Amino acid sequence: MMTMMVRLALARQDEEEQERKRFQQHVEVIEGEQQLEPYFDSSYDDRIDGPSEVSTTSIFALFPEIWETCILPDLSSKDFHSLINASVHWRKMFHPQIANELLPLVLPILMKHKSITLKSLLKWRQVNRKSKSVIDTIVGGFLSPEIYYDQFCNKYQSWSPVVVDGNHHFRNLIKEIKSQYKFDCPLQLQNFTAHLASVSNDSRFRNFPHPSVMELRVDEGNIDIAAGLLAAHGHNLSMVSLNVSSVSAPSMLSLLSCLPNLRVLKLKGLIVPMSFWSEMHQRQPPQLNRLEVLNINQLNDHLSSLYGEDGFNASLLRHCASTLERLICSRDFFDSEVIFRLLTSGYFPNLRYLRVVVDECTLATLARMGRLFLEEIQMVDINIRCSGSIRTIDISDVGPVINTFAKTLTHLQLLIYVVAKRQPYDGESDDDDDGDASIIILPKLKKLSTLMINVRQNWFWPFIQSRCRNLEELKLHDVDHLVLSTLEILNKIDIKRAFALLPSLQQIEVFCGFYNDVWTVEGSPRTIVIRRDKSIQCIDLEFDNSHCSPLTTV
Repeated sequence: MMTMMVRLALARQDEEEQERKRFQQHVEVIEGEQQLEPYFDSSYDDRIDGPSEVSTTSIFALFPEIWETCILPDLSSKDFHSLINASVHWRKMFHPQIANELLPLVLPILMKHKSITLKSLLKWRQVNRKSKSVIDTIVGGFLSPEIYYDQFCNKYQSWSPVVVDGNHHFRNLIKEIKSQYKFDCPLQLQNFTAHLASVSNDSRFRNFPHPSVMELRVDEGNIDIAAGLLAAHGHNLSMVSLNVSSVSAPSMLSLLSCLPNLRVLKLKGLIVPMSFWSEMHQRQPPQLNRLEVLNINQLNDHLSSLYGEDGFNASLLRHCASTLERLICSRDFFDSEVIFRLLTSGYFPNLRYLRVVVDECTLATLARMGRLFLEEIQMVDINIRCSGSIRTIDISDVGPVINTFAKTLTHLQLLIYVVAKRQPYDGESDDDDDGDASIIILPKLKKLSTLMINVRQNWFWPFIQSRCRNLEELKLHDVDHLVLSTLEILNKIDIKRAFALLPSLQQIEVFCGFYNDVWTVEGSPRTIVIRRDKSIQCIDLEFDNSHCSPLTTV
């Protein structure tokens, strides 16, 4: 239809022109660059519609209304950029629109600049619908379930929010946005509820964007206010963090029933028992049909099952089982037999990522969960240093867990100190040792993340050689809170041996000093990237207002 309108406009404006040129090419030099006018092949129109009396040069004389209503709205920023570069005439014609139309192209760069503020972000968002779409997409990406899970799992191990990198300034902006919707006391929550009510009743703010992220502290003193807020605006929320204090399980489930579009849920605090559990059956159950990430790592659920019921965690899992993809939990989570039965009954067809704090009992439970098809499992010991010594877990306890998920794992994270009954690896050759023979091959494993101290254990090299044959990336994390030099790292790792044992291995990454928000004078966080081509990249990261040092190749 657009092509037909253009043809009609050309015919209407150029009826008196009799001769039509085969083609026309204009060459002008603008700012030292050669610019070409568009080439029009009139023979195509002649073949289709017969000879035409319309001149192609008159396309420059199209009515402004046609450009504004029929052409420009359908052009992307890249297409508009090509359009103004194709002709000096078009560049002059659209000069007033250039800044606004090309803004979406530079927004991804501007949003990483250190001068970005919440005010500037909001102004850019109001320029046009294209800018709004770009900003909403970038902000939504930083608030996505995948980013939330990755940042939580890698925090203080290979990443930290205070480290300055390409996204540091924008992360701070996201943190500022989140802080606008963090309510720790009833008065803050009450004031915000009143504000939303006034905005909703004002026709001038009919398209007011409601927040999609919220963090609430919920206790018996403000639970009614929180319930009213979530009942009115909970359908707008996709990421919620609830810090609960002595709230009953039925009350919590009732709150969650107001969040039908939730994608990320974090719960922490204490769930208390309720003698009249039957009250829950009189309330509307939550329908968390879009929940992808559940973080209950700091939720105490022990008391909620004192009256012989399943408990809060089990009740919650029943309402999000079909869509849940990522689960973050503590070792206490697996104490419940009800939860164990749920996880082993096939209720979680989409659960692919699990992050769990482990001990020997937790590992034994995980080894029995063969109905889960995990692609990534992160086993963590948050108290790895106990009374000055490093707590260890035997490979015989870890092996059954690896075997349970061996066929589907693509990324194995052993952030625990794993030892075998033999003495630690002392540098002598033990290639004939097949490691723990009970561990089967991991055919899909591409990434292995573990502690650097595990590299010197006698089970490590035989394990990755015989069980991780398709490994492409090896990620090693320090546990001593020290920032090691490149030479110290190379002395700790037998680099030649690693690449010789694993033909598919492409790089080894070593992370040092990521365990604290504030680092000592010993140094800032450092990442060493060692590639198969023998190049070594040393990345010294600064924090807060410092800048990243350039990458150096040795």
